[in-house]
Amino acid sequence: MTIDAQSALRTIMEKYSKVTRFCIICNYISKIMDPIASRCTKFRFNPICLESMAKRIEFICENEKIEYTPDISNILYKISSGDLRKAITILQSAYSFSGSKLNIDSISFVSGFIPKTFIENIWKTILFKSLNDIEFCLKNLLCEGFSSQQILSQFFDYLMETKELNINDENLSKILLKISYIEENLRNGSSEYLQLFYFFSFCKKSTFL
Repeated sequence: MTIDAQSALRTIMEKYSKVTRFCIICNYISKIMDPIASRCTKFRFNPICLESMAKRIEFICENEKIEYTPDISNILYKISSGDLRKAITILQSAYSFSGSKLNIDSISFVSGFIPKTFIENIWKTILFKSLNDIEFCLKNLLCEGFSSQQILSQFFDYLMETKELNINDENLSKILLKISYIEENLRNGSSEYLQLFYFFSFCKKSTFL
């Protein structure tokens, strides 16, 4: 809701609070203006577990006569971070795009999720190739239409989940800290290309310290 719409809602809440109860559902409480938030009791819901999401996804697919591979629940859970509403929205988009047969590729395509091979290729390029090769790899990623936020998010996950990385803990912590710095710059309107190239160059320097 826009600030103007929330201001109108605030007026309605003040006028009818004695006879009406309002329930507001949001992902980010910071997006709700303080005069409204202060009038509400806040309930926070944790992300649901993979098992519960898988059961609901299977239920939807079976009732909608959708053919699916068993691994789509895992990819939906990873993309949505346990947000069932987001997972169902992605599932619906994939169905509209690909029809009644869904797999990991169709889910990844509509969600903007980057295939793991792309992330692995970035890391191998950082480790073993030149800055020119890193630049070429980055341009290919951006030309594929992947957002800078998605690239950073999945790169972070890859660094945290992969145990065979050729990098010590101290340098890894520096790289992870640099991700937060780059994300802040991107939110402030900096160039995606320049920020990502700077970040990958920093990763290359850090891995050889």
